[in-house]
Amino acid sequence: MSITTQAGPNVTENRHKYIGGSDVSTILGLNKYKSVYELALEKTGIVKSEFKGNEYTEYGNIMEPQIREYVNLMHGTNFKENTRIQDNLRSNTDGYDAQYHLILEIKTHGKTATIEAYKAQMQLYMYQFECNEGWLALYERPKDFDAEFDSERLKIKLVPRDNDFIKGMLAAIKEFWEGCEYLKSHPGASEHDFYKRTVKGDEGMNELQVKTIQFEPAKVEFNYKELEAALEENLKRYEGLTFTEDDAAECKKTITELRKGKKAVDQYRLKTKKQLTAPVTAFENQCKELNKKFDEVINPLVEQHDVFENNRKEEKRKDIQEIIERFVDAGLDKTIADELVIEDSYLAKSKSLKSVEEELKTVADHLVMKREKEEADKDVIESTVEIANNRYGVNLTSAAYIHLLNHKDVKEIKTQILDDAQDEIQKQVDKEKEEKRIEELKAAKQKETEKVVEEADEPTYFELYEVIGTESQLDALEAFMRNENIEFKVKEEN
Repeated sequence: MSITTQAGPNVTENRHKYIGGSDVSTILGLNKYKSVYELALEKTGIVKSEFKGNEYTEYGNIMEPQIREYVNLMHGTNFKENTRIQDNLRSNTDGYDAQYHLILEIKTHGKTATIEAYKAQMQLYMYQFECNEGWLALYERPKDFDAEFDSERLKIKLVPRDNDFIKGMLAAIKEFWEGCEYLKSHPGASEHDFYKRTVKGDEGMNELQVKTIQFEPAKVEFNYKELEAALEENLKRYEGLTFTEDDAAECKKTITELRKGKKAVDQYRLKTKKQLTAPVTAFENQCKELNKKFDEVINPLVEQHDVFENNRKEEKRKDIQEIIERFVDAGLDKTIADELVIEDSYLAKSKSLKSVEEELKTVADHLVMKREKEEADKDVIESTVEIANNRYGVNLTSAAYIHLLNHKDVKEIKTQILDDAQDEIQKQVDKEKEEKRIEELKAAKQKETEKVVEEADEPTYFELYEVIGTESQLDALEAFMRNENIEFKVKEEN
């Protein structure tokens, strides 16, 4: 067995010589995008693989180093890319930790991850790296393909080694290579030939295999050429006919004759078609009758099996719930335990309770770290609010800022707290200025009021003057007295 550092050429070159992790899911029928036959055509070189990657694989290449670095940082591991080659097997793992004897497989995925295909790939890696378990890092890809790492999108599942699975996988790989040799020695072999070579006959069902005893494709011969020649000859006398209003009846008669001939041909067609399809209809009815007999036996058995399967799943669900309760007894916070979801995959027969417990423990550890981070973030916000209140003499509350943790990171919120504190100071300054302005206005108005009152309280006197002046001077005098609210009147000379 050789050990090398994973590199581009090591992964992409000589793919036809080896079975890699991505090939395993195809060979086991877990790949919905490629069949075993299509993979065999590529491995034998009969068909050249045209896939060069897409935006999804490119995104995975960008995120993989970030995810590996985060996992190493958070869990104290030292995962590094690695490759192992043995015979016709080649495993390019996203991470191998020699100290803990673990492999790491990183997958970026859409809304739903194809878990079983990933786990099959990891079984090959655990076989070649001689590991007993591996970590499956699942990173949910955002719709906008944002390449900034977000720990909230990462989930880690523990995948234990399954020796029975590996045994079946190696047997399937061996059979696959035999199929490739068959294609090489049988040029032009069809997909049906490829699969038929590997299918073992069920001797107990031989008598039920459907075999065609006689097959006669429908064929009808009639005097088409004779009719065509006669029809063309007869139709010539109708070509180019023109009628007047007086010939309306004759025109209608001609149309009737032509339609009558057309109808006769169509009726013959329908009658003959019905006769031809009668055997087909009878054949379909016979097949449906056979299917009905199968269903009469299968359906009750399926119902029984569904009852057994549902009971089995319910019992396993209870066992898994007991595992979660043991976590709580061991000190796990009840609110965190309530967040643990019993996945449908946990209920599969092939899934052992031990592997379920290990996966749930990994999820629980992740939730605990998440909760601890949330509490630490809250403490940072509360202390920042307290510092801002003491420094600037304001009265900010931490509740609103803690709520922002759902949308912003702690660094942004800390900046906002300090900005809000300074804004609060400015508001107080502006408020004090406004209050001072209002007080000054009130004081000025009060002075005016007092002046008016004083003027109103001053006593008035009556004086008699004899004034001599020009007309303009007298007008000016009257204007002055009116402006000063001096009462006067002009007395006429006697």
